[in-house]
Amino acid sequence: MAALVIALVVEPGIAAETVVPAFIGGAKSDAVYRDPNFIKAARECAIIHPFQQYMAETPKVVSACVEKYMKSHGASAQAIAFMRFAPVPAQISELRNYGPVSVAYAEMLFADRGDGWTVIGKSGELIPLWAPADISQDPQFSEFRKSSPDVDLWPDGLTWPRASTTANGGERLVFTFQLKTCHACAIAANAELAYDFDRNGRFLGTHLLKITPAKS
Repeated sequence: MAALVIALVVEPGIAAETVVPAFIGGAKSDAVYRDPNFIKAARECAIIHPFQQYMAETPKVVSACVEKYMKSHGASAQAIAFMRFAPVPAQISELRNYGPVSVAYAEMLFADRGDGWTVIGKSGELIPLWAPADISQDPQFSEFRKSSPDVDLWPDGLTWPRASTTANGGERLVFTFQLKTCHACAIAANAELAYDFDRNGRFLGTHLLKITPAKS
């Protein structure tokens, strides 16, 4: 089991939106799937489909096993689609709507943490926050890296976003990420990132708003 989870740990990198057909039109309330035995069932699926045996096929066969469990325990099509979208077994435990956009908080079987966040547009685009946006070319970030060259965005400590309506009727969600060099490292600063959507829930892009150094 350990080999499977470690193989699927997602490090900070480029956030890439993906259109998931089940979510076109927006996230529904039944995307939430709070099965208290979900993580246990996912671990059992991993145990009977070990990485050492299935290698590159492990995520696929484990997902199929978890999907079978979810179907037999009342999961909706969106709940299953989210589980398949995530890099590790996951269930949405809370969902909040912000105009044409929703934010999902999920229980996830990561090796280094047990949760994750995703932004879902009515367009069907899912933007995972466990893989933060690439801000390496942002002037503000480049300047901060002169004094802290190895820091990167980490999703640890994320909370629900600050939301506002844009001039064109779309939605802006602002999340605060940590800047540090590793999962267990000290926080060097906090970075506020805006995720922008148009009035139809189509993802427009991400922008770094500001960096606030951590208090020493």
